[in-house]
Amino acid sequence: MLVLQHEIISFVESATREIEFSESTVGLEEIAEVAASGTTFLDRDHILQHFRKELWVPTILDSQYYQGWLQPGALSTEQRCEQRKQQILRTSKPDPIAEELAASLDKIVYEARRELSRA
Repeated sequence: MLVLQHEIISFVESATREIEFSESTVGLEEIAEVAASGTTFLDRDHILQHFRKELWVPTILDSQYYQGWLQPGALSTEQRCEQRKQQILRTSKPDPIAEELAASLDKIVYEARRELSRA
């Protein structure tokens, strides 16, 4: 569930971030050059630079067409989340927490368990 939540938060952050709107990002010179030449924007370095920054690409959610989803194995969202979780567990090396913090967390867990056992 945390893997999927991370994916959704990533999308929301991308969709709600502040968009830089300046002369350089709009590329007025690029627009004028393309308009004068009658070519396309798609092969321009300026477009490539800014397009990559603006594009959000999912890592868990699948946006492929049906056949494209079937060909690599048709994994469900749950299966892709499980694969990503296993990858994270294999490759992540979290920093150890301070002993004082560990003791505080242990105390919180102890108190919570004690309260739950009374209920």
